Amino acid sequence: MARRRGRRGGRRKLPVISLAIPIAQGFFAYQAAGGNLGETAKNFISFYTGFYGDQFELRRLLIGYGPWAVKKAVGMLHLIRTPSGLPVSLT
Repeated sequence: MARRRGRRGGRRKLPVISLAIPIAQGFFAYQAAGGNLGETAKNFISFYTGFYGDQFELRRLLIGYGPWAVKKAVGMLHLIRTPSGLPVSLT
């Protein structure tokens, strides 16, 4: 008797975009720090807190959360249907 694999056929997909966002942010933090590991970590953390030292910078929050907001907005496009009734697909 054949074994069933489930709804997805037993395949696992890699979350490419979800992995690419923090990798790109880490690279950006590394470039801004000039290769210093401590400064790189400080820059990366500042992307999600907005604080660099004692100063708040909105630009850093946009670097940290902007790509995630865009990913969410693009992911919502699959809910929109074209006039012909076909779903919009980004895959």
